[in-house]
Amino acid sequence: MIILVNKTKYLVRTEWSEITLAMAMEVNAIEKPKTLTAVYDSKTQEQFDTAVKQVKAADNIEYFKKVIAVLTDAPPIILEYAEHKLTDFYFKHIEKIVVGLYNMYPHSYELRCIKHFKFKGKKYYMPVEETVLNDSKPFANETAATFIEGMGLRSAIQTKVMSEQGLAGLTAVFARRRGEPFTEKVAIQRAEEFKQLTMDNHWEVFFCLILSCKRLQGTTSIYLEAAEKVELN
Repeated sequence: MIILVNKTKYLVRTEWSEITLAMAMEVNAIEKPKTLTAVYDSKTQEQFDTAVKQVKAADNIEYFKKVIAVLTDAPPIILEYAEHKLTDFYFKHIEKIVVGLYNMYPHSYELRCIKHFKFKGKKYYMPVEETVLNDSKPFANETAATFIEGMGLRSAIQTKVMSEQGLAGLTAVFARRRGEPFTEKVAIQRAEEFKQLTMDNHWEVFFCLILSCKRLQGTTSIYLEAAEKVELN
């Protein structure tokens, strides 16, 4: 998003496609005010309503400035000048990013189901899914080692054990060059490089894995039910 301050244009990154993983890590590392975390941790509408009443702009303005400073090319003096507008800007455009990173689940993200993405001029491909006799076969070209590694990273992300670092690892494990086998050494190196990859691509890999796992579970259930019927007969 381009904002205009004193006739000068500045960029503020408000979309997942504009924010690199490195920026996301920096945003998530900023200590959040307790009043905001109480809102973000709410499990019921009652908890949410109570927590929202405790949020005061004056108490959170320094946090808003720190977060926006990571996502903009505007100098700090501009943020000071526009301080009176930062609260509205945060809640309208930035909060969805902060909450998505805090929970490691971006409800605001619209899945595109891409087959590949480009990074530094090279294409990286999503896990292959094949159809055999009308049955879906996720992770068709993946080894057991790759699958186990990926499942461990996915669990670490969803339980916030590794969070963004786990997301970099997950992308490095499953998004590879065409025909490239998984090797741990390359994945470790690439995970570091992928910190400069934008978050939309990381979320694509994340959701690709979740959806593929659900399809795999569905196929497994069908076979188990069929086996049970055979045994009963």
